[in-house]
Amino acid sequence: MTKAITLHSQAVILSCQVTQVNFHQVEISRTYKTGPGTAFYILQEDIHYGMLLELVPFGTPIQVAFRRDAFLESGGWDTNLRSCDYIDSWIRIAEFGDAIFLNQCLVYRTIWTGVYDKKNPLKKRCNTNILMK
Repeated sequence: MTKAITLHSQAVILSCQVTQVNFHQVEISRTYKTGPGTAFYILQEDIHYGMLLELVPFGTPIQVAFRRDAFLESGGWDTNLRSCDYIDSWIRIAEFGDAIFLNQCLVYRTIWTGVYDKKNPLKKRCNTNILMK
């Protein structure tokens, strides 16, 4: 990760692959690779369009890192949002630079049955996601 960031200092946001596991720590799935190679760079001007087409999947907060200055300049988390608040943050942070996708699984994410976002109907989550993008 350090090497990828050093080689592309204009990046403000980074996402890696994640292994999703159930409550018993059994692997359910892994997120797919984005682009070729170990590290794939996306220019700032291409990020938003890629997000619209679901080609630039930053993912959940567990798999994303960002530059502190870009986060603060973007206004931070929008505490008024009830779901998809992280997607809103990724969009605003990406206004300040490029993105890096590491095609390495660096984190595990436990899928919980009672998670807050799942309590919102799928259609509502989808509509919120589309409105943001």
